[in-house]
Amino acid sequence: MSLNAEEMSRLVDDSWMWRGDPKGVYTVQSRYKAIVGLISQNSNHQQFEFWPQLRRLNVPPNIKNLLWRAVQNTLPTTKNLYSRRVNLNVLCPVCGAVEEDILHAMVGCRIATRCWAELGLPPKSARSNLFRSMFDGPV
Repeated sequence: MSLNAEEMSRLVDDSWMWRGDPKGVYTVQSRYKAIVGLISQNSNHQQFEFWPQLRRLNVPPNIKNLLWRAVQNTLPTTKNLYSRRVNLNVLCPVCGAVEEDILHAMVGCRIATRCWAELGLPPKSARSNLFRSMFDGPV
């Protein structure tokens, strides 16, 4: 037995439905909640809790952007550029001692260390732990 299209249309109410919402309606909010659910299932929950804290910081937007990009590992460090097939030396262009990754650029390099000291912020080990916790959750 086979059914033609007209018979099928009477048997089945065919419509699009978004499973991320109880009513089946797709909204940006329902998509965000679905993504949040996936992230919390598949990653470090403490790291995900960083985002609301970042939004609440009382700092200029460009500083929030810098921190967000650092945690996302999207800053143009020599290591990141090299991984994107930019032909360059991966050593830090300032000190030349080690590969320039996010952690080195933000806290390990001598220029970063001087900047933090000029701002009167904690010693290098405390900063390093802070930045590591952004990447890996609490230290």
